[in-house]
Amino acid sequence: ETLVKKMATRAKAKGTNFVVLVIPSKEFVFHQYLADSGNRLPDVYNKMAEAEQRLRKQVFNWLESESIPYADAAPEVLNALKEKGSIYPADNDGHPLGRGYQAYADAAYKAFFKPQ
Repeated sequence: ETLVKKMATRAKAKGTNFVVLVIPSKEFVFHQYLADSGNRLPDVYNKMAEAEQRLRKQVFNWLESESIPYADAAPEVLNALKEKGSIYPADNDGHPLGRGYQAYADAAYKAFFKPQ
């Protein structure tokens, strides 16, 4: 928390835009995708996604309480998965492929250049 606050403060002092990009886990994205597709998912998977969603809410609430701008990459990543197919490797590596990184970049771009 302290590091993010310092970064935001320094950026503001220098007149630089600063946005925290909140990146979802691979598991969270696939859970959303599968749930949106009407699949019945194991309870353990649902609980994991619920836990991540609670954590994400805590992060969003904290960022808002500190007036630190943020962008949630989850909608862009989920949209990329739906439209472009595989955005993650087929193994247990949670890092995305190029299309996933493009989704991160799209979320960041919107936060910097197309504020809501």
